[in-house]
Amino acid sequence: MPEMEKQVKETMKSWKMSLAASLGAGLFFLSFFAPNYAQAQSTPAKHANNLAVFQKLEDKWSRAVVNPNQYTMDLLLAPSFVNISPSGDIETRDEYIAFMFAKGETEPYSMVQKVTSVRRFGDTAIVNGTYAFKISVNGMPHAEQGVFTHVFEKTPSGWRCVNSQRTNIPEPKPAKAHKKKTKKRRHHLL
Repeated sequence: MPEMEKQVKETMKSWKMSLAASLGAGLFFLSFFAPNYAQAQSTPAKHANNLAVFQKLEDKWSRAVVNPNQYTMDLLLAPSFVNISPSGDIETRDEYIAFMFAKGETEPYSMVQKVTSVRRFGDTAIVNGTYAFKISVNGMPHAEQGVFTHVFEKTPSGWRCVNSQRTNIPEPKPAKAHKKKTKKRRHHLL
């Protein structure tokens, strides 16, 4: 039985890695070709409106995480939702929601997501931004900050997120005083 569990874990790991690679390749492709299309389709007024619309959605997301509201998360996330965590874990919608609202040693008490750009392609929107959240881990405070990309799809019931990826940005470490090494110069005679 342990051998079977090992094979299942290896298969899941392989699947997660191939899914991450596919998503990464898609985002890489979009990063080169999408900006030109988005610039041709947007105006300053549309851009400001898009920022406001998606900032409201991100604010709902933050409130639903801090004040556990599974119903709101159900409305924000599409059934096909995939989350890629800062550590590289890949989760389905149900796994993500179960993790967010599981009672345990971690409890979020502050989350702020700031939308910095929105690029729309018909019924698809790519939202980039920054995030900062604070959680309690076994009673000890922990803070995290970083950047995110959320991909939304417009549905008859509104915008729903189909993909989320976060990248942590560690706090800068204090600079250490270090001695400057000097090179000894060698003089060559010709």
